[in-house]
Amino acid sequence: MSIYAQLWFDTEDFITPESDDALYLLLVMLKEKNIPATIKLVAEKARMLERRSRYDIIGLLKSCDNIEIGYHTDTHSIHPTISEYCELMGFSEGYAAFYARENPGRLDVERITGKKCVCYGQPGNSWSPQAFPALMDMDIPVYMDCHDVIGGRHGVPYRFGGLLNYLNVPYFRMELSPDYQKNITKAREEFKTQFEGKNAPRFINIFYHPCEFSCTEFYDLNFAEGKNPPREHWKPAKLRPSEEMRGLVKNLGEFLDFLLEQNVKIISVSELILMLKPEDCEIPEDMMNEIIEKASSGLVDYLKYGNYSVSAVESLSLLARKTLNRPLICSFAFGPERDFKSTSKNPQKINPALLAGIVCGFFDNNTAKPAVLPDYFEVSGEKISPLDTAVLLAQSIGGEYKDTKNILCPAELVTKNEDWSGWIIHKPGFKVHNILELAKLQMWTFKF
Repeated sequence: MSIYAQLWFDTEDFITPESDDALYLLLVMLKEKNIPATIKLVAEKARMLERRSRYDIIGLLKSCDNIEIGYHTDTHSIHPTISEYCELMGFSEGYAAFYARENPGRLDVERITGKKCVCYGQPGNSWSPQAFPALMDMDIPVYMDCHDVIGGRHGVPYRFGGLLNYLNVPYFRMELSPDYQKNITKAREEFKTQFEGKNAPRFINIFYHPCEFSCTEFYDLNFAEGKNPPREHWKPAKLRPSEEMRGLVKNLGEFLDFLLEQNVKIISVSELILMLKPEDCEIPEDMMNEIIEKASSGLVDYLKYGNYSVSAVESLSLLARKTLNRPLICSFAFGPERDFKSTSKNPQKINPALLAGIVCGFFDNNTAKPAVLPDYFEVSGEKISPLDTAVLLAQSIGGEYKDTKNILCPAELVTKNEDWSGWIIHKPGFKVHNILELAKLQMWTFKF
């Protein structure tokens, strides 16, 4: 079976001019080999290419059909990072802040490259759930990076926040050292160990930074541990010899040739989207019965059934539609702002058709941006949380009411590690309790 790979380059060093040369050499190599790759550009890097008149690079970005463009934030490591300011905000507030800060940069990248951004990836571990509705507004369909904030169980792409997420996927790369033969020999051995046999993954990530080929350190040490020096004090990264840079680019080309020989299919983001396009039609009755059975027991979860895939929030919309005998077509919304405890002491007395009508009214008539589940649905003077609403509707359809401990199952996939100071840019001890709590609420949108 083929292994499908995404090849991408986080292109971010806007301080060191020589990193531009590495990007140029990489683009030339990729063009010659006609290998699909995504250049994820920081907007300030794109603007610096303009200021330095690197129209040789800009021309390649525009003209190479095998090169797609991703967005990698406006200024990457300059403080406050995305996680730093989103940690202080709620979901809708953080969404508005992300859009206001990042959309101008996205527009600059698209203007300079002449191409739409097909994906986004965060700087370092600076992930945030508030980014997702903003990315939808930017018409960016894929979140592509490496991050384990959501443990996707199977190491395959998943859907979260309305986007295809290529995040918790195994990654593989060749080391970059001056010993070119050792680099390729070690990569060949590691590939045979990790990716051959029955347990081989279906998808892998291959990623680099162009500045790794030109420099021996990263430029953003300027902003390490919360530092924010003025531009005139920025220091370029330490350089590799020019011949070493060229040798490493050639070495990478040899590594990519090896992967292609091993039945690794390097595909574009656009091809990935088509490959993983979900069914968009009425779901089968058997799948609806599984949703009802699981939710009736208090477990509100995502469900995959053949080529169909349904998130918890879509299950809620389907349960409301089933109650009212409407077509079984999914509706989408983001998770609620807060985890609300229902006020009803005896929810079985609530008219399910009335409750379902309120739920359907939300999905059918909500024009807010982003469309966020309410903290509760109010019916007959009672306030019922979305979680309890899903369980109540499922039990009413099944005809059996029972006391259950209601759980949003996908929320258990969110990491419990709140310490994100592992990225050197963040201050020591930087924690993201609020971001992870919001992420759990947004797991209403998770599915494979």
